[in-house]
Amino acid sequence: MSNASTTRKRESESETPAAADFARAKRVRRVRKGSERVSLRTAREAMGMTQVEMARAIGTDQGEVSRIERRPHVRFSTLCKYAEALGARCDVAFVFPDGRHLLVEVKADEPPR
Repeated sequence: MSNASTTRKRESESETPAAADFARAKRVRRVRKGSERVSLRTAREAMGMTQVEMARAIGTDQGEVSRIERRPHVRFSTLCKYAEALGARCDVAFVFPDGRHLLVEVKADEPPR
């Protein structure tokens, strides 16, 4: 039995993370030119990964990946693992009302102060 994620995986097996096709990805909303918001699920699917593959990459099970993708709030350390599994890095940006963005250095393994 084949689902859309499996089919997409077969079609994109030769793609590198940089070559992912976000053109077909469901957009949550456009933030600014050259930048878009997408769900974790959409990012994973655009990279051709299944929940099972993501689970293996971040050291958990498929059910937990499903829960992570549906949660309204996700820990920064979890986002960093998820991003790394996709071949990306996780940045934090403060976005001001006037449109300015300030990238903030945060390490996922640092305890809160």
